[in-house]
Amino acid sequence: MGQDVNSELSTMAKAFPGNTESVPTFVEDDELFKTAFEIYKDGYPANEFTGLPVAEELMRQFGTQFQSALDGQQSMSDALTETQDEWTSEF
Repeated sequence: MGQDVNSELSTMAKAFPGNTESVPTFVEDDELFKTAFEIYKDGYPANEFTGLPVAEELMRQFGTQFQSALDGQQSMSDALTETQDEWTSEF
């Protein structure tokens, strides 16, 4: 995706762009986003689950528990404990 288009799209989505030359406008208006964007630019995307046994299942289990914490069905601490219990059973 071109620099200008990716900058505009990432601004509308409130997301960081895939094009390394693109800069969403919201990072210029918010110091916290600016700091986060600098960290994002200095790093590289990685999928920590790649190569693990049952990787898709691990991601699904985490996502299920995380969503339930976000919508108030359980605390974040409980969600992480449940995730750890589920993951331990996979290994």
